[in-house]
Amino acid sequence: MMLESLLAEVSKLSKIHRVAGGLVEFALSLEPNSELKSEHGRYVVRPKNFVTFSVHSSRTNNLTVTMRGNPSEFEHTAELLVKKDQNGYSVFRLEEIGQLAAAANHIKRAHTLFDRGRTRPIKAVKTVEI
Repeated sequence: MMLESLLAEVSKLSKIHRVAGGLVEFALSLEPNSELKSEHGRYVVRPKNFVTFSVHSSRTNNLTVTMRGNPSEFEHTAELLVKKDQNGYSVFRLEEIGQLAAAANHIKRAHTLFDRGRTRPIKAVKTVEI
C-alpha cells in the first residue's frame, strides 16, 4: 500500500519522522475513503487532490507539502512559511517538530478550499482575537 511506502520514507526523516507521519495520517482522515497515489515523485491524496507529500531525506531532511490554495488564503505564521506553487497551489516545508500545529491547520484549510472549488472567491485569511 502507498501509505506504508510513504511512512517508510518518512521514517528516514530523523528529527521529524513522527510528526511527519502523523501529518500524513491527519490529511487522510479529512476525507473518507481517501488514499495515497504515487505520482511524479509525490504522494497525492486521492480522489481529491488537496494535498501532496514529498520526502527529502538525503540532504535537506524535510517533508515538502503542496496544497490547494494561494498563499494569501492561509494564515501567516512565524514558524511556517507558505509560498506560491503552480496554478492555485501553495507549498511549505516541514522541518521542525514545532511546525506541526501550523502544518495541520494549513492542510485542513486546503481541504476546505478544495471543497469550495476552483471558482471560489479568493479571500485572505484574517486572524481575529476575541
